Amino acid sequence: MAKKKIKVKVRRRKVKNTTVRPSSIIIPSTELQTIGVHKLQDYMTCDRLFFWKWVMNIIPRKVNIAFWFGSIAHYGFELFVKGKSIKFIEKALRKFSKEYLKPYEVDAIMRPEVEIQLEIVILMVKVYLKLYGKKQLKFIITHTEVRFAVKLQLSPVLFIGMIDSYGKKGVNFLMPEYKTASRIDNEYFKRLVFDKQLNGYAIGLRDIVGKFPQKSPYIVLRKPSIRVKQTETTEEFLERLNEDLHKRREWYFIHEMFTFGKKNVEAVFQDIEIKTRDLWLKFDCADDEELLNPMTWARNDRACFNYGVCPYFMLCKNCHNYPLYLKFYMMREIRYEEEKAELNHKLKYSTVRKGKLAMRKE
Repeated sequence: MAKKKIKVKVRRRKVKNTTVRPSSIIIPSTELQTIGVHKLQDYMTCDRLFFWKWVMNIIPRKVNIAFWFGSIAHYGFELFVKGKSIKFIEKALRKFSKEYLKPYEVDAIMRPEVEIQLEIVILMVKVYLKLYGKKQLKFIITHTEVRFAVKLQLSPVLFIGMIDSYGKKGVNFLMPEYKTASRIDNEYFKRLVFDKQLNGYAIGLRDIVGKFPQKSPYIVLRKPSIRVKQTETTEEFLERLNEDLHKRREWYFIHEMFTFGKKNVEAVFQDIEIKTRDLWLKFDCADDEELLNPMTWARNDRACFNYGVCPYFMLCKNCHNYPLYLKFYMMREIRYEEEKAELNHKLKYSTVRKGKLAMRKE
């Protein structure tokens, strides 16, 4: 007699998915081995801002449209100096924007604004290159995307950065610079004498070629003040903007030939030396626990509402419980190899578990 098969029902216990996305793990930096222009400018703006961005290494999950807009325009000019066609540049900018936005959250409310801003920046780059492209390349571009690392004298820190491009006109070196801005006051170009990025990169170029650049063709794209009307389509708006870009080209596209002065460049670099030393001493005197305590880093209340609300205002306002708000942030991109040596892999933070993880480097 054949045995009957007995069916057994197995209750499977549901297991919660504990997978942590890479962007959910935050690795802080508890050493100062490198300094860059943006890193230093943030420290000079607000100590607490520096802490969130360069010690905790976090940035908001929501995209900063102003930075995204500027990055697209900058990439367009980068492709231009490499000799790419306008048609190629337009296609590349759309792909670049798509890749740029991947790590960020773009909700339904923000998406229409992102889409229209993408069309605006691509149109501005195209119009500029058609109007001024050939005139801008009166000198020979010899190198693009050149990294530099200069040893500082007052601290054991490297001053690092990347020069987008430089070229020669006769025996002199020229270093073009492209920017986007929504507001340009009467002192905008006067402040370039003290600009740490422009003069700091001149120091970087001297370290590479042995001499300072003579001039910098400085080009600024002013963001449009006109907006889409309720009665017009996106295509109609872009057509109206295109006409305005041609009609008021001097207002939208501003050119300045900045001349470097040896004494001015060296004075700015001395500012970089002094401020970097002050920062390095703070890292050198404090232990990890102090460095990772936001209360160690003083706030500058005047910077809380510069150009809108500071992206870290939420964390400062709820400083004692800031791990609860880390879910709105993610780890920033570590761009340079030298920066990786500053990371403390023994101390990690999770935006999922809302706190610090006692992890050891494997």
